[in-house]
Order: sequence, then structure tokens, then C-alpha cells
Amino acid sequence: MSEASSGAGGTRPVTIDQLTALNEEIVALVRAGAPLERGLLNAGEDLPGRLGAVTKVLASRLERGEDLSSALEAEKGAIRRSIGRSSRRGAGRATWRRPSRG
Repeated sequence: MSEASSGAGGTRPVTIDQLTALNEEIVALVRAGAPLERGLLNAGEDLPGRLGAVTKVLASRLERGEDLSSALEAEKGAIRRSIGRSSRRGAGRATWRRPSRG
């Protein structure tokens, strides 16, 4: 079980847009040469619900010496469950079209 799923972390699911923003934040921190642990902890304080919880847990794992890849792998279950809930809720609202081959 991931740390984010075992804590309170809020009930709002993580959206694809939020995960994209988190990814962009990680990229920006790396490019700036900033410590990921501190940057993610600060970002996690400002982010709502489950996204904030996952971000803070990632920061905590990095502070304990885990590499980013391992930390993300450990938390992927919490992220997937959240995305699954979000996509099921939005399934009736989205219209998907198959690309035309013409």
C-alpha cells in the first residue's frame, strides 16, 4: 500500500491535468537545479486534496533517500486509483471520436 493511499490526503481525485502540472513542476525543479525534496514539499502544501498528499509523500520518500523513479513507482497505485475514479465520473460527459482515416 502506498503512503498516500494510507493517509487522509483528501477525497478529490487527481486529474490528468494535475498530473501533467506535477510533471512540469518536477521538470522545472530539475532544470533549475533545485532540490526535488524541498520543491515538492512546498508544492504539496499548495496543492489540493489527493494531489497535494501524493506530492508530499513523494517529497518525504526523496528525503529518506529514495530515488524519484522508486518513489513514483511506490505511489503509482494511489495515482491510478484516483485517475480511475476521475475518469469514471467524467465518462458520461466526454465525447470521444475515432480519428478519420480520410
